[in-house]
Amino acid sequence: MDASKIVEKNNDAWNRHDLDAVVAAYAEGATYSHPRVSEDLTGKAIRNFVKAVWVAYPDAKVEIISTGDTGDGLVATQWVMHATNTGTLPDGTAATDRKVALRGASFAKFEGDKIRSERVYFDMHNLFQQLGLEPKLEQKQKIDSLREEGLGERLREIEGQQYGRWIRYEKSYESVSEKSKGSKYGRWIR
Repeated sequence: MDASKIVEKNNDAWNRHDLDAVVAAYAEGATYSHPRVSEDLTGKAIRNFVKAVWVAYPDAKVEIISTGDTGDGLVATQWVMHATNTGTLPDGTAATDRKVALRGASFAKFEGDKIRSERVYFDMHNLFQQLGLEPKLEQKQKIDSLREEGLGERLREIEGQQYGRWIRYEKSYESVSEKSKGSKYGRWIR
């Protein structure tokens, strides 16, 4: 089976929310990179991440726009995820009940019929806009000012502000890795 067909088969498993089939598509020791995650996921962390996406977006479906086999087992895919945020986000933010149409791209490296590595790209700002979690202008200016001053750690201290939640949301996925057991993300998916 060629790699493009495997991508389609894996997408079908994703759209059926067949967790075992999605995870089985990855080779042992495979890596998964995603904009919401600060480091590559492997093993059980991939499973936990997929579960977390489906909790936040129980109706998530991915429409493949185009797929191209670039050679040497690398497949590029353009897609749109259609979903409604009816579940709690990993940072504890309540569901927005908003629909999203998130455009993105994935690059998967195959070994035989298994994914050895996959990198996913999309515009996170666009996602947060669609969810209605865009910060107010004055909050964004304050955050930008703190960034310029090199006070990134201070950003998480900003409580009750939408942009502050973005930072906590981004950090919540860090614990998906095998090294970070017992963190906020681990508690959230149980």
